[in-house]
Amino acid sequence: MRTPIVAWPILPVIALVASLAVFPTRPLQARGEDRPAAREGAPKLVIDTQGFTSPVNSIDFSTRGDWLAAAGSDKVVRVWDVATGRLLATLRGYDDNAGNGQCYAVRFSPDGRSLLVGVKDFATEGAIRVYDTADLAEIRMLLPGHPNGGTSELVFSPDGKYLVSQGVDGNILFWDWLARKPIGQMAWTRNVAYLGFPTATSMLVVYDAQGFYAFSSPHARELGQLTTLQQSELAPPEALGLALARAQSLGNSLAQIDTLFPDHGPARGKRNCPVDGPNAVGLALFRTSNQGERRHT
Repeated sequence: MRTPIVAWPILPVIALVASLAVFPTRPLQARGEDRPAAREGAPKLVIDTQGFTSPVNSIDFSTRGDWLAAAGSDKVVRVWDVATGRLLATLRGYDDNAGNGQCYAVRFSPDGRSLLVGVKDFATEGAIRVYDTADLAEIRMLLPGHPNGGTSELVFSPDGKYLVSQGVDGNILFWDWLARKPIGQMAWTRNVAYLGFPTATSMLVVYDAQGFYAFSSPHARELGQLTTLQQSELAPPEALGLALARAQSLGNSLAQIDTLFPDHGPARGKRNCPVDGPNAVGLALFRTSNQGERRHT
């Protein structure tokens, strides 16, 4: 009796070979930088499933809504075309046994020209990667900051002039995004339920278990610490009063959710919200806001 011949399907084999990818075991270098290969190692061959093999930590849509980016703990960021569902790019970091390179946050800049990725890292720079959306093949820049575990959150002001990042250790950095330089920092010791810009102004709002806090991104300081002139530089008095009222409303909503669903963890809001109609509450809101556990430097 002859042994039967098993015919292997050709297409699945070709697809499997085509999906193999090289995963670098060292930090990727930004374009034009001569960064020492502190964690250099041999490339590792992995199977690219075209999807995530870990929890997805962060997603963001481009300003025009045509791209969707997602970041996972498997150290990969994927970018899709929303209209077609086609995978446009797979951005790989580096791999090591310590878990460095896990992607915690992803954010498009408001002008759509940059894609930022916050990762787990302990280096003096590299916890924030900046990609040019016109060429996602390589990192455009590595920003300094958050060396104690990496970057957990990234948010832009609506006008795109300021970036705010939060580290795994709680520290918050204010950035002049156009200059790509930090302009201030603040230590935060409690878990943050919301960090973002809920209005059209450059007023950063942080919400935690003890209430909401408002900050001027251009000045990198809490509103209550600004002079009258500095407040007017942030926004006209009427507009600032409406912005504070909206922030207070957001805080109240999150607090109600926490009360109704205490076993589901802290409520989290959208980081950028459109401005609705006028609100009657005025500037006095920030004078009575709670004083959080934070330190300015």
